[in-house]
Amino acid sequence: MKRFLAVALSIVLFITASLPAFAADAPEKEVAIIVPGLMETLLYFENSSGSRRRFFDPARDYFDNEDNIKKLILGVVKALFLFSYKTLDESLIEINDAALGGLAMNRDGTSVNTVNPAASRASECSVSALKQSGKWSSVDQGAMFALTLADKIGPENVFVFLYDWRLNAADLAEKLEVFVDETKQVTGTDKVNIITNSYGAQIAATYLYDLGGCANVNRVVFNAPAWQGTSLCRYICEDNIKDMQFSLMDGMHFILRFLLLDYDFEPLVRLLPKRLVDEVYFTLARNTFTQYMLYMPAYWCCMDIDDYDTLKEQLLDPELDADFIAKNDAVQYGIMRRIPEVLDYIQSQGTKVAITASDGNKLFMGCDTNGDYVVEIGKATGAEAMPLGKRFPDGRTGKYVSPSGGVDLTNGLLPDRTWVITGQAHCQTYWDEASATLIPKLLLTDEIEDVFSSPDFPQFMDSRCPAMDVSLTLEGKMEKTLVPADGKIKAVIKNESDADVIITGVSLCGIPYVTGPVAGKLKAGETKTVTLAPSIFGKTCDYGMIKVFYIDTGILPQIESRSFAFKVA
Repeated sequence: MKRFLAVALSIVLFITASLPAFAADAPEKEVAIIVPGLMETLLYFENSSGSRRRFFDPARDYFDNEDNIKKLILGVVKALFLFSYKTLDESLIEINDAALGGLAMNRDGTSVNTVNPAASRASECSVSALKQSGKWSSVDQGAMFALTLADKIGPENVFVFLYDWRLNAADLAEKLEVFVDETKQVTGTDKVNIITNSYGAQIAATYLYDLGGCANVNRVVFNAPAWQGTSLCRYICEDNIKDMQFSLMDGMHFILRFLLLDYDFEPLVRLLPKRLVDEVYFTLARNTFTQYMLYMPAYWCCMDIDDYDTLKEQLLDPELDADFIAKNDAVQYGIMRRIPEVLDYIQSQGTKVAITASDGNKLFMGCDTNGDYVVEIGKATGAEAMPLGKRFPDGRTGKYVSPSGGVDLTNGLLPDRTWVITGQAHCQTYWDEASATLIPKLLLTDEIEDVFSSPDFPQFMDSRCPAMDVSLTLEGKMEKTLVPADGKIKAVIKNESDADVIITGVSLCGIPYVTGPVAGKLKAGETKTVTLAPSIFGKTCDYGMIKVFYIDTGILPQIESRSFAFKVA
């Protein structure tokens, strides 16, 4: 019996001693934090009576008043037929003040009202906690990528950093530092992974570089980073109608997203004369800037680094605004103008870095430089970029030059770790199949070391985002190089939108292939496969385009087209 007990005890001791070794071999749980961008978190303020409201709610109250509606209609009629804009401008300013009044700032960059997000502590901000508490609706579409990650690592391991996006990036970096520490405590992990959108890049870069955040972060993906600013800020404050080229439909969709309204006003807008569209925009932009953005720190943190000094001198008082300027200078000079150094430092500390951005979309408002509606590709990645649809005049080629010949990442901020997705809307990675496949691999695994690691994820990819209506992919692969010697290619055209489109044709330019006539209706989600056969004329140039022509159906159908660029081997 003693021998049996001795043997049993030895076995128990052996197993117990071995447990730490087994535990050490177990992979650490992956945890992800999303740092959203500007206006990607709903904010709540306390009004004079002490009640808590979303910042845009008073605008809904405005539209519930019949007198206000009558005044607005009268203003539109006067503007259309009498060329008198006074009544219309008054209504627009009243609407704007109602929607944004809760966000008013003091001259020193502090908030007039007590403003907070729906939740702030990490224990409240996991996907599972936000859904359980009913606060998920306070997470805007830009942070919906959390759902993609939640499917992969569990909703309890995906956190959304909700914050007051009006504030200075340096102040918000300190809040992110606390949030990361809380996340580690909640999940029991030593390190987290971070993905940022737009303005979130400044916040995370400041945290990683200035506050020692690298010790807590395994991997970081900067999506559509605004860390070198955006020309949008200059256009807003300059009232430059020539440069602005504002799209009222895009703007209204952007605004109504926060009002949680779903109106189909597009057919009406198409009937409005351009002079009226311009009046609506510039009245709203001018009032928004002078009343709500001039002393909003985030606006200055997102300023184009080349515009910052000029506009600071023009718009701010060096004595009265000295403290406000000093805080903005800390971000502009401390982080944004040192991004190459910042990225080198982050990587030297063992944190893996990747950048994802987009080209091929006209900016939401502004010039036609390659960008994703808000941030130009050059300012997001440090790349050289031509205007949309143009090629470099020197005909340059190379492994870091896009198939469109309009983007060159050779001297970019991080050329080997930067992916460009053509057609991806700003911070809408959740809706884009290409982004939703690539980014989790960059954020949660070490599977893709650089842009040469996988033919499935080349440096230049095509978005398959519903906002872009149609997509085109080569069957079975996502590479961007066509090889005529391989024979015929099947290309799949897909309707990514939620309405019918009519494909009217496909044209090939600069690539040695031919295709037959392609036409027919595609319902939402449907696909059509076309065959591209090698041409006897051989290779014609290094780059080529496949352009799909289609009709966007609706009350007022529009003829549209979308181009897809390829290299030719």
